[in-house]
Amino acid sequence: MANPFTSLWRRLWEDPPPTLALEFSADAVAAARWTPGATRPEQMAIRPLPPGALRPSPVRENLHGVEAVAAAVTSALEEIGRGRSARRDIALLLPDLSARVTVIPVEQMPSKAEEIVTLVRFRMRKAVPFDVDDACVSYRVQGRDVLAAMAPRAVVRQFESLVEELGYQPGLVTLSTLAGLNLVVPGAQPDSGAMLIRGSGGQVTIAIHSPGRLHMLRVSEWGDPQELVQDVYSSAIFYQDNAHGRVERIYECGLGAEKEALLSRVESDLGVAPRPLVVPGAAPEQAPFVGVFGMLAAQAQAL
Repeated sequence: MANPFTSLWRRLWEDPPPTLALEFSADAVAAARWTPGATRPEQMAIRPLPPGALRPSPVRENLHGVEAVAAAVTSALEEIGRGRSARRDIALLLPDLSARVTVIPVEQMPSKAEEIVTLVRFRMRKAVPFDVDDACVSYRVQGRDVLAAMAPRAVVRQFESLVEELGYQPGLVTLSTLAGLNLVVPGAQPDSGAMLIRGSGGQVTIAIHSPGRLHMLRVSEWGDPQELVQDVYSSAIFYQDNAHGRVERIYECGLGAEKEALLSRVESDLGVAPRPLVVPGAAPEQAPFVGVFGMLAAQAQAL
């Protein structure tokens, strides 16, 4: 069974799914092309972005240097080409900080999609720093919970418009780590939690999931490493208190020079030794783009 996280944020999900993707971070963009069923890209090109050209945020437009980002995207797409496919649909994997993701408990689940979206807007109205009535909303039902993602329409449209002006059609829009969670191996038991600690482009994401269920995704800008350790610990306690389970696996990637001290403290606090996230088939320069490889893993499993 395919891991469902890549389908959380859908705009147009086509069958077959896109075989072309762009993954964005604050400091780079990666373009990847593959053949259906592949577990690694056939072609992948990475382009750095000038400082400040892309500033991920859930409250304002993200592309502050539109021309610079467009030039990087154009160059990367030209390098990988379209292969033998004439399709123009493309997946967009946005920085985690571009949206808000939350898990909403629901006593009585509505039966209609529009009613669930209305419920999500109502429950998140005071929890997000933007107008929920003018926001893009996506959700996935998890038993008695709703996993919801929300971002201002202007944020999503900036990324979509960028590729539309180049002649491409956004076929899937999601967050980078939501796609990358397909690479995180959960425990076998329903209450066995797996945590991912990921650094990318000046932001850090903490996500916890158990088989088929995301329990939390917390994103913040890089700051004091001790604050990050505390965030990791409090996230594990949150999972323990709310899911009545224990974080039994911890994966890490992109944490930089301070990784060893940080992970040593995490192991001391939680009694679990963090392990590197394995990105199958990725060259060292490609490994930070876990969204692309996570999406490939999910698509390969679904075939």
